[in-house]
Amino acid sequence: MNQQNNNMFYNQNSSMKSFDHMNQEYKGQYERNNQANQMNGYNPNENMYNTYIDGSQISSTPPKSKNLFKNFLKIILIFLIVGGISFASYKIVRNMLKKNRTFMIYMVGSDLESKSKQGTYSISEIIGENIDLSNNNVILMVGGSTKWHNFVNPEEIGIYKLKKNGFNKIKTLPIESMGKSENLTYFLDYVYKKYPAKKYDLIFWNHGLGAMGIEQDEVSKDYLSITELDRALSDSKFNDNKLELTLFYNCLTSNYHIAKVMSKYSDYMVASEEVFYLSKILNRLNFLEKVEKDSTAVEIGKLFIEQSDKVVKGYNDSHIRKLDSTLSILDLNKISDLDEKLNLFIESIDINKNYYNLTSARRKLFTFGTVQTKDYDVVDLYEFVTALQPYSSDKKSYASVTDSINDVVVYTSNFNDHSNGLSIYFPYYGSDTAVEIHLASFNKLWDDSYTKFVNTFYGIRSGAKRAIRTENGSNINYLTNVVEKKNNGLSILLTDKELEKYKNANMYLFKKENDRYVLLLKTDKVELDGNRLNLKDNRLIYINDKVVTSINDNMIYTYGNASNGDDSLDVINIIEDVGRFMNISQTTLNSGDYPCSGLIDLAEYDKKSFYNLSYKLIENGKLIEDWLDNFEKETIEFDDNFHISLGPNSFDSYYVMVELFDDHNDVYYSNPTEVK
Repeated sequence: MNQQNNNMFYNQNSSMKSFDHMNQEYKGQYERNNQANQMNGYNPNENMYNTYIDGSQISSTPPKSKNLFKNFLKIILIFLIVGGISFASYKIVRNMLKKNRTFMIYMVGSDLESKSKQGTYSISEIIGENIDLSNNNVILMVGGSTKWHNFVNPEEIGIYKLKKNGFNKIKTLPIESMGKSENLTYFLDYVYKKYPAKKYDLIFWNHGLGAMGIEQDEVSKDYLSITELDRALSDSKFNDNKLELTLFYNCLTSNYHIAKVMSKYSDYMVASEEVFYLSKILNRLNFLEKVEKDSTAVEIGKLFIEQSDKVVKGYNDSHIRKLDSTLSILDLNKISDLDEKLNLFIESIDINKNYYNLTSARRKLFTFGTVQTKDYDVVDLYEFVTALQPYSSDKKSYASVTDSINDVVVYTSNFNDHSNGLSIYFPYYGSDTAVEIHLASFNKLWDDSYTKFVNTFYGIRSGAKRAIRTENGSNINYLTNVVEKKNNGLSILLTDKELEKYKNANMYLFKKENDRYVLLLKTDKVELDGNRLNLKDNRLIYINDKVVTSINDNMIYTYGNASNGDDSLDVINIIEDVGRFMNISQTTLNSGDYPCSGLIDLAEYDKKSFYNLSYKLIENGKLIEDWLDNFEKETIEFDDNFHISLGPNSFDSYYVMVELFDDHNDVYYSNPTEVK
């Protein structure tokens, strides 16, 4: 719906043009070879507060007496350095300055901030007066959004230190992509040098892209891939001095591949297998108020999870649609053992012999984060190895893997029955572009059995698809699409050859207007009965008696917009079926290809609207191969008194199109056919 998303809903045959920016190098107004000098440059006129001679900043209020001793030690440290005193003496004084912990927050605002103020809400949760700042540093690096709704300047990257009176700016950097490894490295090294502590903890805040990466920067259209994450930490001080805890305030990050990267640089991590919703009522970062001097990494992780579960349960008690919680604490020191056991298990599976069994097993697995896109292809690791167990020639290896998973996942809190604490990437639904991005990172980082396994699986799948398309001479595989209307129902008659291919399908209903087709319904609620593919639920969504585009894919949702003055955001409305009349049970920010979304309160917006989507489907009698990219939006405004209902569907003058998937998850289309 926004500029990052050319596809209003997921489709396997999409070219995924919006992924193109994920591989491009960001080129801003500053050249790479000047970056170090620019980042070390300091302009006091850009700062909000008075400064000391060492560049650290405070409010205009004079320091309190309890800080005099530390200031005195700083002066001594300067004299020791200037006087050439030994490194051992320097370390002694540095240790005297150490606090117990330094929390580093790397916050990339993206559309979550510019569109729905989620970064502002999260920062406001961190109240200096309520946190033990005598034992803890809290340092925030923030940027990566075209618009901020608080004190952050979108024309720069800022580093802030938390004090009793709030976040005070201590460093200004030129606007650069926070999806570049160099900028994360700079932040880590800067904090390590300036704010010594016995233990360091890192908090990431932004979108999560599963095994692809994190921290999508809205300004540069760049993100931090897992290879860049590895490089950033490898180039930092934490290559030799491990973080104690890394907390991912991102979607889909409790992931085996991310954990493998982080295991070299952190003892523990906290993350979520599923989409991680943000909202001004879902306050989580105030868990820092409960951190005590002797708190361990696991205890701190539990504080975060308990706070998150508390607010999610409160939300679930007051809303129709419930949010999942799939947070877990991972012991990263146990990842190497899991890695060894998993690779031995994978080696015991003959992929060529069992390819079709593996595709069938994969198709049945629950996939996380699929409302906006299925390209991230993450499934629970425990469920995954359980599904593959029948095809292993070494029955003992399965038990060793599951035991090792239980060792890694030291704590979990799940509202989702499919979540056991740790996910893994396995390609099935994703577009070719998305799979190739994943595999490029894996092949660069690892040369192990699992990486070879997914490469082989994708090679078989893509080879089969190429063979099919070579036979047809087109990127579109056509169905015959014989339509039969009976008893106010709708059936598509499949040929024997089409039945052989059938694994699952979607149906589309359109209404033709001139040379365009208005989408009324896309649904996976179909049922195969003999050679008939029956539409199980043919009801349409009406807003104040007007049909609007709706998608029924595990849940019913529509697209729309909410605005106040110049502030406008595209949203996804989740519709709850409560009989003939329906409610919007949840509205989320439409983040395009990124599954992490903010929860939106429509009552806060003056104007609300739904979108009808129309497509240019046919050209010269054939389906256009990039028809999903050829959409237009019709805006239907409504006031607070609107009502949603399920209405009848007579199919009069409607057009039906079938999307059928085979074992390889390759897609077959029919031309839109008029229902008569």
